[in-house]
Amino acid sequence: WDRMEWNRMEWNRMEWNRMEWNRMEWNRMEWNRMEWNRMEWNRWGEWDGME
Repeated sequence: WDRMEWNRMEWNRMEWNRMEWNRMEWNRMEWNRMEWNRMEWNRWGEWDGME
């Protein structure tokens, strides 16, 4: 079990976690944007009967 190999795998795992977290963060921002749009629509009364 090579130590450098372990370091590389560990780094890959951290990198993957970061990408995963970024994806979740982006999804949250995207969902917030959609939610905000829905609230905007609600305020103008355009969203009635669409749900």
